[in-house]
Amino acid sequence: MKAANYNWTTTFETADETMTMIFSDRVKAVVNHKLKTITSFKDGIVKYSFGIEEGYSLDEFEKFLLNMAQSAKELEGFSDGN
Repeated sequence: MKAANYNWTTTFETADETMTMIFSDRVKAVVNHKLKTITSFKDGIVKYSFGIEEGYSLDEFEKFLLNMAQSAKELEGFSDGN
């Protein structure tokens, strides 16, 4: 069985204290270090946002990123915004 291979682009906006992960032209996530939040977007619309606390682990963040990448991959076949 072949393991899934996901990728995304990460940019850092140090002045704004944010990190943006772009998974596709339709899916992205923004980590705001100042506000301690992660916000996910689909087609430019906020899908959900949640706070990250001191105990938010790298394992949890990795799972979040992999889920976002998987969702972006699944959306590749759709072009009508749904």
